Amino acid sequence: MNIHILTQDKDINTVNVVFHIPVPAVLNGAGISYRNAVVMEAKGEITSALYNITPAEFALLQSGAEIEKVETVRFSSIYLTNAQRLQQVVDRYNAVKTALIAEKQITLAFMGYNTEVV
Repeated sequence: MNIHILTQDKDINTVNVVFHIPVPAVLNGAGISYRNAVVMEAKGEITSALYNITPAEFALLQSGAEIEKVETVRFSSIYLTNAQRLQQVVDRYNAVKTALIAEKQITLAFMGYNTEVV
């Protein structure tokens, strides 16, 4: 799990976060790895919202092994403990991960398919 908290609002209602979601190492319907399909979809223009991203993390993004997703997490209450706030961020990460991977399995199902019609 790769979570980067960027900012928290002054009222402790929300945090802005960057999630790095791992892409499964499986093939799509065209026989292309989803990781390669992620790179194709980005047309080689993979960037990061992190100002201090490590070279290793950036390499994972550029290879399609991870997808970066920027989110705002709204807390359920301003009276939460820090542990409860962090748990809500983790819960949001897991929800975003599940939804994003399901979406990419649909939108990239045949990315890279190539044939000649005779």
